Amino acid sequence: MSSSLTPSLWAHLRPGGLRGPAMRPHFAAASSKRVLLQSGPIAVAYGSDDIRRLVAAPQLRMPTPQFPPDISAAATDFVRRFTTSLSFAAPTDHARLRRVMLQHFSSRAVEAFRRDVDAIAGDALRHVPQGVTVDLVAAVADPLPLRTTAALAGIPVQHWAGIEKIARAMLGTVYSFQYAEPVTRIIPADFRWFERTLTQLVSDPNMSTGGVSAGIARSVRDQMLTPDEAVSLLMLLFMTGVDTVAAALANVALALTERPALGELAAADVHSAGEVVDEVLRLNPPLPYAVREVVEDFHFGTHQLRTGDRVFLCLAAANLDPRRYPDPLQWRLGRPPSSSFGHGAHRCLGGSLARLQVVSVVHRLARTGLSAAGENVVWKDIPSINTPKHLLVRIGRGGEVAA
Repeated sequence: MSSSLTPSLWAHLRPGGLRGPAMRPHFAAASSKRVLLQSGPIAVAYGSDDIRRLVAAPQLRMPTPQFPPDISAAATDFVRRFTTSLSFAAPTDHARLRRVMLQHFSSRAVEAFRRDVDAIAGDALRHVPQGVTVDLVAAVADPLPLRTTAALAGIPVQHWAGIEKIARAMLGTVYSFQYAEPVTRIIPADFRWFERTLTQLVSDPNMSTGGVSAGIARSVRDQMLTPDEAVSLLMLLFMTGVDTVAAALANVALALTERPALGELAAADVHSAGEVVDEVLRLNPPLPYAVREVVEDFHFGTHQLRTGDRVFLCLAAANLDPRRYPDPLQWRLGRPPSSSFGHGAHRCLGGSLARLQVVSVVHRLARTGLSAAGENVVWKDIPSINTPKHLLVRIGRGGEVAA
């Protein structure tokens, strides 16, 4: 491996490292060489085959977040719910909870939700002023997945604004000790209101508008879930997919402004828009890494991984593995599915729903017209999310947003 490659790979895991497309050649080189870096208790895998093997290794588990004492003390209820939720449950509980949720994210279930997603996407874009500079992240990418999740969960519209506020604060609390910039943290009184609202959704059939909350309520009645687990599952919907969808949408919109030919393809029809989205997210995925913790010593090739070590699985590099994607740095539609939504038991449950949202917005933007309104794109300086902080654009060619 080139001696110049290793520093850039390690630097990406720290604030101040290269971000966005600038890392693409480094990830491609590391993937082609099947690099596995190791330093003390940290290992990072870049090859697609290695990542698939590690994802399936029983010696690796999803690590439970360790919140700093000040956050744990200030947001006790939130920290308890988050750290004991589906994502961090023991394998048997994780499998049981995931089975309950899978029925709501099957291909059929997601397709049945298409009309609602299209309506929410269309409404979001209709409220964006035409022909003037707007920040697409703030105007569309951030609010869209929150509103979609609220609708999917069956939360009455009058509660959406309050739910959005709390969801942002929950995400801010998780990122607050990783991100150098100021973020909004959860307020305990607000979180208690959130818990009460979710509890009502699964206990009062007259409150829910249907959707996931109604299905989860049935699972409680059938004794597949406890009421506490039901509330935690609904809470997790607002934690695991919101920033992923927002980042994915911003990344694809940026690509449309940089490559007009992609916009022409995305405008043609929904299928073509989907192929554009898939290729952009292969080259510029929202989540560069999946992280696992070693729970039992084992050897992986020539590497000794010990209990307590953290293993970073570089999904962004797996997407550039030339053994799976010939000429991986070239734009080419119709490639095999990428690793952008993960692998294995912890693959993103809502990956299909995330894609549906992004495709719906991107197809409309491409038909309406989208152009860059700023030259310098600044990326979030955090290794766990890969997306611009802001995306200044102009929407429209003088007409209305495409329906």
